[in-house]
Amino acid sequence: TTNSSKKAWQMACFAALVVGVAVAAVVAALGDGAHGMKFVVTSSADSGPNTLREALTMANGAGGPVVIKLKTDVLLENTLPDYSNDQPLVIDGACGGDDDDDDSSDD
Repeated sequence: TTNSSKKAWQMACFAALVVGVAVAAVVAALGDGAHGMKFVVTSSADSGPNTLREALTMANGAGGPVVIKLKTDVLLENTLPDYSNDQPLVIDGACGGDDDDDDSSDD
């Protein structure tokens, strides 16, 4: 139903935001020398270009901290890959929203 889908999405956004804030504190503690990768999710698809699945897959190969910015709803059909990078991961789940960051896939 629409209400349960909306509530599930709101709960997912809140959970992602809480995790993002906690991990952002870890990344901030690394200091200015912390360079890493940024991936922007602009597709709500389960897989393919600019999806959360692609971002996690690419993040596993990153050599430093990773930030994944969600700019769309994410509709998953299958389990996401595990995050196996030993560096911090921030998922900015602000549920879309505009910011002044560019939309490049990495910094």
